[in-house]
Amino acid sequence: GEEAQRHSRAGSLVPDSLVFEVLAPLLKGGLLNKTHGGGGQGVDLDGGGGGGFILDGFPRTVAQAQRLQELCPVDRVVSIAMPEDMLIRKSVARRVCP
Repeated sequence: GEEAQRHSRAGSLVPDSLVFEVLAPLLKGGLLNKTHGGGGQGVDLDGGGGGGFILDGFPRTVAQAQRLQELCPVDRVVSIAMPEDMLIRKSVARRVCP
């Protein structure tokens, strides 16, 4: 956690090795499908009661996707596309300067 925070504070991406060091035990142990936070089960995406989870903005590269697939089979991917000018407007509108 602390090392990832150092990278974030410096404005750099957290290295893949560190990301997977944190994610691997969660994925291998099925912890993301069990009770976390609000006391509920994993997200039931298909109504089959199997639970699941959502990774927002991850993986970002093919290498990350391949490593993720090795740890935990991915059965659904959602990609939202929008025009570049709209992305820029949305990004600028939510920017906060201290």
